[in-house]
Amino acid sequence: MSTATFIVKLASAPVQEVVNQKEVLQAFAETPTPEPVTIQITANTGTSIADRLNSKKQGDLVIISGSINLDDSGKNLIINPHVLCDAHPDQFLNEINIVGRLGGEPKQAEKSCRRSLAENRYGGKDPATGKAKENTDWWLIRGYKFNRTKLEKAPKGSLVSVSGTVVTRKNKDDQPYIEVTMRKMTSHKRGKGGAAPDPAANTTAVGYDPSAFEGDSDDNVDDLPSNWN
Repeated sequence: MSTATFIVKLASAPVQEVVNQKEVLQAFAETPTPEPVTIQITANTGTSIADRLNSKKQGDLVIISGSINLDDSGKNLIINPHVLCDAHPDQFLNEINIVGRLGGEPKQAEKSCRRSLAENRYGGKDPATGKAKENTDWWLIRGYKFNRTKLEKAPKGSLVSVSGTVVTRKNKDDQPYIEVTMRKMTSHKRGKGGAAPDPAANTTAVGYDPSAFEGDSDDNVDDLPSNWN
């Protein structure tokens, strides 16, 4: 599960919706940055978080912290907050933590390197099987300097933890997409010489075989140098 903490400005008043047969309160928000990241806030009704969110109005600044994932299009963020409180204009928080496997080959820019990172998550029921649906979020991760080298050298399928900042970029067709500017990456290695066998081998866990993460979701994204320091 990915987690994130943001300061955001509500772009809409909260409204009641039904998602996966559950009543939720939803609101859209944006990070107060020159190129804002749009975030959908979803809270289960009947909870203190939902009550707190329901008291907010468009334009309010709030701190939100909770579990986060990409929507079905892979272009928008959805956060289920565990913490929600007031913020003020002098504050800035934008932090995300992801655990997943590196997929695809490094793509070089002038001063950075980008790779895709796959994270499995479960949610809702598959009507055909009655079991929880398995989804894979493909995150785009960019590293600079030492982090660039780490991204370049890590083998495909490596299990890693990444912390960083979420930003909005645009591809060559001027379409926005979500990217994570990496602050830190930790490889979960095991065995002599840094070998990384399947951590789910001989267990009931599924979805961790490296072969499930060999795809590349960012072929159509323009890899332009970043102006972030």
